Amino acid sequence: MRVILFYIILLLAVFSSVPSRAQETPKQQGKADSLYASFHYYNHRLNYDSAMYYGDQFVKHRVKYGTTSQAIKAYSHKIKSLMKFNKLNEAFRMTLSTYEVYCGNNIEITQCENCYIIFNQLAEFMITLRDFRQGINYVNMGCNPELNERNFYTKARLYVLMEIPDSALMQTLESIRIARAQNKPKKLVATYNQHGLICKGLGRYDEAIAAFSEAIKLVDSLGLDESKYGFLIGNVGSCYYMKGDLDGAYKALQLDSDKSKKKGGVSFYGAEIMLAEIDIKRNDYKQALLRLDTLQANYEMLNEYNPLITIAQELHILEMYMDVFLVLGDKTNYEYNLKKWIVVIKTESQSSIETNQILVEEYATNALQQVTLQIETEKELLRQQLKVEKQKSSLQKWLLGGGSLIVILIILFFLSRYQKRAMLKEVQLKLANKEQDFLKLKVQEESRNVQVLSHELLVKQDFSEKLINQLGQLESISKPELKTIEFFIQNELDVKSTRAHLQNQMGDLSSNFYTELKIHHPDLTEVELKLSAMVVMRISNKEIAISKNTEIDSAKKSKNRLKKKLNLSGTTNLSTYLERFL
Repeated sequence: MRVILFYIILLLAVFSSVPSRAQETPKQQGKADSLYASFHYYNHRLNYDSAMYYGDQFVKHRVKYGTTSQAIKAYSHKIKSLMKFNKLNEAFRMTLSTYEVYCGNNIEITQCENCYIIFNQLAEFMITLRDFRQGINYVNMGCNPELNERNFYTKARLYVLMEIPDSALMQTLESIRIARAQNKPKKLVATYNQHGLICKGLGRYDEAIAAFSEAIKLVDSLGLDESKYGFLIGNVGSCYYMKGDLDGAYKALQLDSDKSKKKGGVSFYGAEIMLAEIDIKRNDYKQALLRLDTLQANYEMLNEYNPLITIAQELHILEMYMDVFLVLGDKTNYEYNLKKWIVVIKTESQSSIETNQILVEEYATNALQQVTLQIETEKELLRQQLKVEKQKSSLQKWLLGGGSLIVILIILFFLSRYQKRAMLKEVQLKLANKEQDFLKLKVQEESRNVQVLSHELLVKQDFSEKLINQLGQLESISKPELKTIEFFIQNELDVKSTRAHLQNQMGDLSSNFYTELKIHHPDLTEVELKLSAMVVMRISNKEIAISKNTEIDSAKKSKNRLKKKLNLSGTTNLSTYLERFL
């Protein structure tokens, strides 16, 4: 009886977590189409506020009136829009929440078929976080991977990043086999292209050219629109370029440019950039400048409604400008493009560091929330079990009135009590293990902060070296001025190094210190706990100020406020008091 009641409660919890869905009426379908059209329009025009407004309305409508598949796809559209506007932290949070609601444990088969979109988006985020193994786990969660060839391509990219080339090639070859068996020509074109990209990434340029050539043959035999598939010829050209065959590369890239020019898409501008690079290698600076000027003149118009040129390509264009003007001796234009290059790379480096830090924090926070939720769920189940046991015991007291059943009642009572104790001990042991896992996750979170700061330091060092080298080529800057700039950059790096060292020391501090201090002073914030750790490690006021990017006086005031919050008298030494919790 007890087991039956337990499963009834569990099933009710599962069914109540995912609302039932009915088919949309024609009127509701029309409303959904209208919301999506507005969302797509403003998203294409890069109007963030309007795109987010209609995106939210579209998601709410699909969740309320649509099917599970429609709701998942609506969330996917919103996630892609957030990524387009570089809101990676919000996109990551929405992807995780969609996964937990629709695609987590115990999902239905019908939902599984629709969740491959979410699994692939989570895998893409794992690439950014460099957790490649978890990315493969997310892709493997799809119940029918053959539904989408991008499942194989995503896994292949992850295996390349993990330096397992054979497994990467097996994925794309399997994708080609499935597409051929399904007799889907357009899908087969896509799989050959993906196989070529993986081969190219592994440095197997002849195999890549063969794969791209097969895709081109299919396009020609099917009579497909060449302007849409010009990128295939461009991929061949890029392989020839990597092999050092500039003539073959130039011929293929020019074909890509000519065929893709009507569409004016990413392939056209990528081909033009590589053609300009080949012109420079051939010392045809006039033709190179003509291509670069055309790209630069159209840049504002290209990126106003649909950003086709990436930051990396923009930097490459500016670097080619500098190379040409340096050879031609045009100092004015060289310095002008150098200043633009410095502004772009500085902005991009800072944005990359902040984005990675936000994603790491979101990932750590989600892991802690999952552990906390699991602990609370187990506690709730324990309370429900105890409540059921209490009701059963009360019912037995009313039914068992005969004297002949007293012995049986006593036996059942002691047996139930023994089972309760065994169950309570087991649950307590589980809770103790979960609390220990919770503390481990907290220490891991500190370790991730150290990794983020280390990554930031590496990016800053690389930027400073490139900046110093570029500045050294300028004749207009004197050596004393150059030394001053070098001292400023190195000083900034020293500050970051000091912060990373302090974070590393705090990560090594025993988690028992934080636990004991939090037990005796539960009202302490996370900032005050970290300050306590710095004090107990005998870190000076100057070092504390550096780590918090504040003045020394501010660090002293923070310590005085902490002392008052701990209810310490003026004569009590703060460090001596905190050492009691080590």
